[in-house]
Amino acid sequence: MSEGPPPALRFGSDSPECIKRARDWCSQAAAIINPRLARLPPVEELTNAALVRGDECHAITAAGNLLFVDALGDIPEPLRNDLLGNPGFALGIWMAWAGWKLRSSGSLIEAIGGNGLDFGWRPRGAKAWLTVPAPSPSGSIFKKDRVEFCLGAIGDSALIDICGLGGQSLRFAPNLIKEWADVLPDDVRTRHQRILDVDTGIVDVSQVIEMDTGPIINLAIVDREGAAAPIGRGVYVVPPGLFKTGS
Repeated sequence: MSEGPPPALRFGSDSPECIKRARDWCSQAAAIINPRLARLPPVEELTNAALVRGDECHAITAAGNLLFVDALGDIPEPLRNDLLGNPGFALGIWMAWAGWKLRSSGSLIEAIGGNGLDFGWRPRGAKAWLTVPAPSPSGSIFKKDRVEFCLGAIGDSALIDICGLGGQSLRFAPNLIKEWADVLPDDVRTRHQRILDVDTGIVDVSQVIEMDTGPIINLAIVDREGAAAPIGRGVYVVPPGLFKTGS
């Protein structure tokens, strides 16, 4: 669960207030939200509707977050305000769905993500990860005085992009394409057609290797020293060679 906008524990702030909010607020919110989850439409219906409204469902999530909150029905007004004031809340829901989708689909990719030093994936049934060194994502810098402290690609939200959203759905978010024009590949609007499985919508390892084309992953640019907020946001284009052997 996303405990709120920055400063936040998930972005590297270990202040007592952030720790308390991540623990206490999430517990209180879960007690109200969980009993209502059964009434929600399938997550894929919500994400498809969010795409039409301009989300790519990773860097931009406000439309999907509103759809999710509305689908919960009658919830206490303070909680509704908290959720709507934190557009990234839906991101955690989309991530859980993406993790389930990878497992249930039988995708060769069982897990994927970065730890700030390496980026890697774990093939289905394997114990070891295949990895490559993780550069920092490239994109928009909000805190120019912290550029030298950019951490390498980090997080498990890459699951979303592997399941066809995020970097594979940037065509639905023209403002992001404009914002990241200097760092995005020329085929940003069509790349998904070459690397996604047509039946599951998940990145297909064999197609990545055959096309020599890696998926685009949208990520926050995090401060390696821990900070109140990310340094920026951008993309990490996974080298296709990672899906062959890693290192």
